[in-house]
Amino acid sequence: MEKKKKLEVALVGENGNIFNIMAITAKALKKEGMEKEKKEYMNKVLNCSSYDEALRITMEYVDVV
Repeated sequence: MEKKKKLEVALVGENGNIFNIMAITAKALKKEGMEKEKKEYMNKVLNCSSYDEALRITMEYVDVV
């Protein structure tokens, strides 16, 4: 099974507020035509229970650069 390459998103040096990270990530997913993944991502992050969990979810969808 071939591993799908994840979208690269520049988050280093950005405001670490989870809502800012979520917005940057969601915008990048939408820009690449990944609307379904964007909605899924946002739903998971908004329903998680910690900042660390939200970051792990973010890294499931994108590679942070």
